[in-house]
Amino acid sequence: MLVYQICAGVLTVALVILIIYAVKFLIQARETAESVELLVLNANEQVERTSKTFELLETITLSLSGTWGKVFGAAMALAKFAKK
Repeated sequence: MLVYQICAGVLTVALVILIIYAVKFLIQARETAESVELLVLNANEQVERTSKTFELLETITLSLSGTWGKVFGAAMALAKFAKK
């Protein structure tokens, strides 16, 4: 009978230790999830900021590829040629 009591005691201690580590793991997982959420929100803000910049660059590129862009390119080529 004493052997069964010792085994039950060891199993109880092992279960308590397992529960403690499981709780610690869940707390750490929650903190990590909150940190990841903040990181994603920050990244989303950065993407929104840079997307506006890229839209502006696209508008400039489209205007430079139009007629005025060709005129400006020709003027720059003439200016370079005149310097030589």
